[in-house]
Amino acid sequence: MTDHDSQSQPTEYDSPWKEILKRYFKDFLAFFLPAAHDGIDWQRPPEFLDKELDRITKEAKAKNRRVDLLVKVWLLTGDELWVLSHVEVQGDRDSEFAERMYTCQHRAHDLHCKPVVGLAILADEEPNWRVSEYRQALWGVRSDLSVQRSQIIGLYGSAI
Repeated sequence: MTDHDSQSQPTEYDSPWKEILKRYFKDFLAFFLPAAHDGIDWQRPPEFLDKELDRITKEAKAKNRRVDLLVKVWLLTGDELWVLSHVEVQGDRDSEFAERMYTCQHRAHDLHCKPVVGLAILADEEPNWRVSEYRQALWGVRSDLSVQRSQIIGLYGSAI
């Protein structure tokens, strides 16, 4: 595989997922994260923040910092509060995946000062690989992230 091929592969893989998620976002949340779905005011359509997503990932210094979809939604409370939903579909085992989600969520929070929800959809065929958290600690200070994740192979017994 050439460098060009390896650079275009994530885009080719991610693009259909991104379009599916945009089209079926409400149903997607109902299936994968029902608590979030039930707390959202669906009378107000979600806003897909592609430009903000580009800003978050473009300015990252570390390699391979990307998220698939960033969406603004409003809660049922009637407040002006909104939540950015960070969704990433991961097709291959990646030792940096949890750190990438941690970094992107914190960058989104830093830019918007709003709560961010991370949801990982694992589309790989390795049933023993379960990304669910990222933790870093130094001198008694700890930062961590819990990831809400679903693995397609776990839902259906084999990858689709």
